[in-house]
Amino acid sequence: MASNPMVIEQSRPLAFFDLETTGLDLLNDRIIQIAIIKQFPDGSQEILEHLINPFIESNEEAFEIHRISSEELKDAPPFSELANEIHAFLDDADWVGYNLLRFDIPMLVEAFHRENMCISLDRKIIDAFRIFKIKESRTLRKAMQFYCDETFEAHSAMADTIATRKVLLSQVQHYDDMANSVESLDDEFTPAYYKNDFDWSGFLNCEDDRVVFLRGPYKGKMLGEIFKQDPDYIKKILNYTISSKAKDYIRKILQ
Repeated sequence: MASNPMVIEQSRPLAFFDLETTGLDLLNDRIIQIAIIKQFPDGSQEILEHLINPFIESNEEAFEIHRISSEELKDAPPFSELANEIHAFLDDADWVGYNLLRFDIPMLVEAFHRENMCISLDRKIIDAFRIFKIKESRTLRKAMQFYCDETFEAHSAMADTIATRKVLLSQVQHYDDMANSVESLDDEFTPAYYKNDFDWSGFLNCEDDRVVFLRGPYKGKMLGEIFKQDPDYIKKILNYTISSKAKDYIRKILQ
């Protein structure tokens, strides 16, 4: 077991957070609930939790999970009214979530982008799902059973945030070979390509004001160079699941 098992070594605030959404489409679905537990190095905590009016209906599959009705959301503020508060609450912290690298972060980045805001990913990020996947490969419900010996069925943003915090604390207790500092967990379990402010999908990156392909047939090549060689391919990228920020850049090139 790791030493000092139920403590995460941290040098700055650590924000555990979770989103509930209208669906799983990172570009077209919307956030309906956010819950954040902000843990400070001295052990104190602050909590931020909001329902958010998405102005669209949740799809049936999403509603069956979160059970948040349109009636409950009709008087909630839109994301535009909460964006500054959420940004300020998260901006000075490192982040923890469950599958946040592939879902919560892209969804949040897109929400800020629609408000002409950017939130940097240049921070330590810990995904308890990735740790579990590498170590055991299971869901949050099964992670709670495996690490915490607790039955877990609730599916609200705050319930999931609390569960994620419990899972991470138990993970650093469970594995002898796993450090319990934020820096070490970030280094070991969070690949650098997930911290891509330009394109959360990891398909493109902006380096020194030059957009470069990170994957695909033109990996390592500059987008501007490929636009001259293969403009049809650049047009096709607009149909890919990449960030709105990257798509906006491509549209400007195509004008």
